[in-house]
Amino acid sequence: MSLSTNTIPPSETLLTMGVTRNLEHRTTFEHALKCGDLSQRVIAARALGWLRDARCAPALLLSLNDPEPDVRRWVTASLSLSWVAYGDFDLIERFAMESEGEVRAAILRTLGWHRSKTAAHLCLFALSNDIDPEVRGEAAKALGRIDAQTYVSSLLDATKDDSASVRRHAIRSLMYLVDQSSKTSPHPPPIRPILQVLLECAYNDEDAEARSVALRILTHDPAPKAYGCLANALSDHNPCVRVNAVVALGQRGDLNALPLLKKHLSDPHLEVRARAREAIKNLET
Repeated sequence: MSLSTNTIPPSETLLTMGVTRNLEHRTTFEHALKCGDLSQRVIAARALGWLRDARCAPALLLSLNDPEPDVRRWVTASLSLSWVAYGDFDLIERFAMESEGEVRAAILRTLGWHRSKTAAHLCLFALSNDIDPEVRGEAAKALGRIDAQTYVSSLLDATKDDSASVRRHAIRSLMYLVDQSSKTSPHPPPIRPILQVLLECAYNDEDAEARSVALRILTHDPAPKAYGCLANALSDHNPCVRVNAVVALGQRGDLNALPLLKKHLSDPHLEVRARAREAIKNLET
């Protein structure tokens, strides 16, 4: 039963109390989370997260069934800051009932943030089946945090998703896997198919940000095709793509890239010129 708003401080006061992050206010926020006023419940949900204390989790978990999606979304976000080990089961159960894409995305974001292996199969299902691209994107991101190596096949499939944002998140998760591998040993055989897919994304993805993200990992790929892709990207119409291509060429340590980089000292975009100067300096010293 909702508490009377007369017994709860007004929204402005609740917000002021929340930003102090004072645990003495926890009970007040928990009461406000049950009141009838939507703005007070939203602020209370946010404030309990700002406290970053696991003792706030029980009240937040109870509010996963709030009738308002804004409250459910903020409750879920705050659970990422007030985590308890048993909370993933409540979030997984809530996901199955949740009609709002923003809330489903927030649930996967929180589960991924806490690397909940219990949620891996839910993320796989959402990545393949959810109609909302934001949800699929968060699923790709969560799988990367939970265990990218185990779910690499699904992440590779996601690089062909219709949504550019999903492809970007899948590429980033695959990049993390390749980056971790490069720190321990030369690319073992299982990494080569990943690099090939990222190379294709860097060449062909219609989304400039996806191309730009994929280019970053080619720093670690010694294959001639990777060098050719980076050289080709220097002519991309998008300056962010050119910036990442310049940076990657500079980091590869290949002196053959110097003539290409020097051409971009006169690039029309300021950051491309600046990165080209840095890359040339790194190669020549």
